[in-house]
Amino acid sequence: MNNQTLFEIARECGRLRYHKDPESVIQITDKIIGSPERKQEAGFERILCTRGGALRQMGKSIEALKCAEESIKLNDKYSPPYVLAGACCFDLGLREEGGKYFNEAQSRGMPPKEIAKNKKSGKIRWERASQKNFKAPARYSYEDYGVDFEHELQKIELKRAEELTNEELDDYRGSIESSNEDGWFYKD
Repeated sequence: MNNQTLFEIARECGRLRYHKDPESVIQITDKIIGSPERKQEAGFERILCTRGGALRQMGKSIEALKCAEESIKLNDKYSPPYVLAGACCFDLGLREEGGKYFNEAQSRGMPPKEIAKNKKSGKIRWERASQKNFKAPARYSYEDYGVDFEHELQKIELKRAEELTNEELDDYRGSIESSNEDGWFYKD
């Protein structure tokens, strides 16, 4: 594997994902991510993106989103991580944020058909996970992977709130407090 380029490895990982073997993709990408010299090679953003796709396939959308964001930081002209990030946001019920990522992907040349396919799969995952009496299969069960789904959503909302101006923040707090009975967003 060391004599293969990262582009070739990412292509092979894509084939493994197509054949429903995301665990093998994680094993392969673990070795590459653990190698400092491989991180400097061209195509590392593709490794991160394909790893994120495998994580999403395994139901780990939050981790997949982190991989997508790292890939975007390395090469903001590469469109697949934007699609991955958008799909992960849709998985988590963050449609507005996901829509922004999908728009970025389209502006970078991603075909609209590919974007529509990922939007649909994200909506289905969110709807299944959010049904009250729905017993999620392992693919959609965040609890099986040690992820506190509600806590992760709260962290994303707080991150969003930190980016707002004071006036926007007051409006935001009002909407959160009125719509959230748990009161996790504390008043000043």
